[in-house]
Amino acid sequence: MVLTHPLTASAANITVTNESGQSWWFWPLILFIFCFGLGIIAVLAGVGGGVLYVPLVSGFFPFHIDFVRGAGLMVALAGALAAGPGLLRRNLASLRLALPVALIASACSIVGAMFGLYLSRLNPDIVQVCLGTTIVGIAILLLLSKNTEKP
Repeated sequence: MVLTHPLTASAANITVTNESGQSWWFWPLILFIFCFGLGIIAVLAGVGGGVLYVPLVSGFFPFHIDFVRGAGLMVALAGALAAGPGLLRRNLASLRLALPVALIASACSIVGAMFGLYLSRLNPDIVQVCLGTTIVGIAILLLLSKNTEKP
């Protein structure tokens, strides 16, 4: 255990690698750089970070889909918490309208998470196919929708 810690491994002149032969810090570093760029793009595009995070990370990174979905929820939560005070200050959001919707959405998300875990136990590819289908459907809706006025 002592030699697997990065500091003691480097002091003992031992490289800690994973199955693919890369050092332990390779994928976390790539993920950090990716998320930094994704944060900038998501803000400029005006979409939540979780919308872009989950499909891209699950498609191009070697992480299990359950961990990616959980991290995507955290990314979406962080974005919502960061945007909330500014939207309330500019009267672009109403707390009276948001609280009942948030309660219903929270209850439905628990049911959806349990259903997703059930499907994931049957076959993890089912969740990825459903995610891909949803993303393609959203892209088609965006391409076919008319321009709307901004508030």
